[in-house]
Amino acid sequence: MDCNAFVRADETVELLRTKDAAEPQEVRPACSQDTGYGYWIDYYSGGEIPELSLDNYSYSEIPKCYEPLSMTSLEESGISSLWNLNILSLYGRDILIAIIDTGIRYQDESFDRVSGGTRICAIWDQTAEGNPPEGFLYGAEYTQEQINMALVAENPSDIVPETDDVGHGTALASIAAGKTDTANGFSGAAPEAELIVVKLKPAKSRLREFFYVPEDADAYSETDLMSAVYYVSAKAQRMGRPIVICIGLGSGSGGRTGSGAFEDQLNQIAALRHHAIVCAMGNMANSGRHFRGVSESVLSPRKAEINVEEDMDGITAELWAAAPERFSVSVISPTGEILPREISYSGTNQQIDFVFEGTSLTVNYRDAYRYGQNLLIFFRFTKIVRGIWTICVYPDAAITGEFHIWLPPKELSVGNAYFLTPDPDTTLLTPSDAFIPMSVGGYDAGSGAIYSESGRGYNAGGAVRPDFLAPAVRIDARGLRDNYITVTGTSAAAALTAGACALIMQWAVTDGNMPDINSVDIKNLLIRGCARDSNRVYPSPETGYGRLDAYQAIENLRRK
Repeated sequence: MDCNAFVRADETVELLRTKDAAEPQEVRPACSQDTGYGYWIDYYSGGEIPELSLDNYSYSEIPKCYEPLSMTSLEESGISSLWNLNILSLYGRDILIAIIDTGIRYQDESFDRVSGGTRICAIWDQTAEGNPPEGFLYGAEYTQEQINMALVAENPSDIVPETDDVGHGTALASIAAGKTDTANGFSGAAPEAELIVVKLKPAKSRLREFFYVPEDADAYSETDLMSAVYYVSAKAQRMGRPIVICIGLGSGSGGRTGSGAFEDQLNQIAALRHHAIVCAMGNMANSGRHFRGVSESVLSPRKAEINVEEDMDGITAELWAAAPERFSVSVISPTGEILPREISYSGTNQQIDFVFEGTSLTVNYRDAYRYGQNLLIFFRFTKIVRGIWTICVYPDAAITGEFHIWLPPKELSVGNAYFLTPDPDTTLLTPSDAFIPMSVGGYDAGSGAIYSESGRGYNAGGAVRPDFLAPAVRIDARGLRDNYITVTGTSAAAALTAGACALIMQWAVTDGNMPDINSVDIKNLLIRGCARDSNRVYPSPETGYGRLDAYQAIENLRRK
């Protein structure tokens, strides 16, 4: 589908106003996709809409770009202990795990049943042309029956042409639900769980250009993620099966208060009966891409210095503050030219061409989000040159004076830029800031040390994030050549946790112990069962409530 997608809350007008036209016109979307829970995705023909900018669209309409979060541990997490309790026999039986990522190598025997046939119930390949899922507008859906036919065919790709060219989705699926391979000492956390897989469509060029994301970077649009989550939830409900949804991707955009469109959708789905959602915190703690400041006096503005190491096509930055805080900014170039401060209100913009640098800068002031009018000041530098760029933040109506600025992840940029005085806290990526899903950070199960790159909390609203840590360093997984690999990152921790959630879901729903369980219940069980060190204070921005121990979560329910 060669269209441009925008997020819409259902109470807003359906027509898109072309604000940059001489006479503003209203353009109807070519088609619209319901993603449930009060959100729609509107698709417009590329030639009918104005340039992608905050002059022409609200911040919430423009989808964020998400990246895969790069990726022993079963014993440390208490998972193998649950297998070894013969009276429970928890392996994820009758539970679905959804992997929304780069696809899956479905021919891998790790995803077969012991008795034969695949454990993949469905694949929605958003990149393919064919029969889209019922109620959706694009892509091709492959059923379990088609996958089983492909597995015995001479040329499987003639029947199911789905592939995972990156390997990230295949690795996460194997960590969560790979079949036990005793000879090679491997097993996924829930080896009898079944899978629903979505292969995400890469973000379009127009969106990449707006955020300066390289064409060869693995990046995915928020609109496709929202559609994918709605698909797997609806599929599970039609099948009458409990589901655990694993989100191993993250975005550097958003205010980290749990108030964005995607987070709102996840909150509502995670609260449903027989649903659980696990989100990775991201790997930005040591990247230098978060700045926290307090600005209390216009006579002494708080300065955030960004070191741009090399000339870049461009970069964005986002300053967020909680309502009713109000700020204004000035920007100083490496040669000392200044974008002057103006007291601005939502909907106003500033623009400057720095003469000696040849850099253009647009600054947009917005009140963002459907719930709670948080302040956003959006910076878009074009042809930014190397050197120190200084953002001066002035309080216009400050109460606490606190604000945050985030730069995008390095993986979604060409070149490197970072703050000279960064803050490693509040380095979580969206959507791990959502309230109801589980947010998972990472640690090294071998040494017990926190994984140094693991995103830290709390979220910008002060909610505890991460909820807990799970193993994230050198986790065994399946590669793309029928081989075993090791992966490191919080997405691996999220996949391991998703498998643990499937074991608890089996105990609760399949075995009838807590038939109305949802993500809130599972999160509380796991938090109560967390392993905690006597020399640490909990919760903390680094560790949340402790380390995952699924066995202890069930053990705590025994009557003693």
